[in-house]
Amino acid sequence: MKNQYKPGLSFEIQHYCDVYDMYLTALQDSMFNTTLLEQNQEFLRQAALNASPLYSGKAQTLYELATDSVFVEYTPLPTDEMGTKSMVQQSIDEDIIEPELKVYPNPTNGLLYVEYDFTTINDTYDEFLLELMGIDTEPNCKQGKISIYSNDGQLIKTVSLNKTKGMESINMQDCKPAHYVIEITDCYGFSNSVKIVKQ
Repeated sequence: MKNQYKPGLSFEIQHYCDVYDMYLTALQDSMFNTTLLEQNQEFLRQAALNASPLYSGKAQTLYELATDSVFVEYTPLPTDEMGTKSMVQQSIDEDIIEPELKVYPNPTNGLLYVEYDFTTINDTYDEFLLELMGIDTEPNCKQGKISIYSNDGQLIKTVSLNKTKGMESINMQDCKPAHYVIEITDCYGFSNSVKIVKQ
């Protein structure tokens, strides 16, 4: 995952997390101390005006509580922000959210080690947020899978993964010498791939 800031979905998710963190803090405060909300009035006002389907309505409510007023600006329905699951997936892909993958040795004579890590994605997106964006888990998926493809795209082998982070060894001695693609995919469809050479 690249650490380069890109406006768009990552901005939306950060604001979503900030607004909902304030919301949960306000709910848990038995005295309902509005100090946190009052300190973040301008942020809440801007978030409410942003008209994001993820957080603007909640930000508007929190702003009204912080200022003891009624939000006079109209927050439009997020029709322009709505889209199909594939559009959301494409938007997430553009933010370069992909699992970590290391494959060695490359080239290999037979035994291949695949190190993978899905925890970066799990730390970035929680189940509720992915569900809100229309991204569901694949049926019968434990934690993900490793797929091996020939250079022409034919699926050679699939290995199910039981952990979100780990290492798997794959025996490729039966595969003929050629180029292959090793791909890991988590249960939400986030993937990463590496080309390898079997000698």
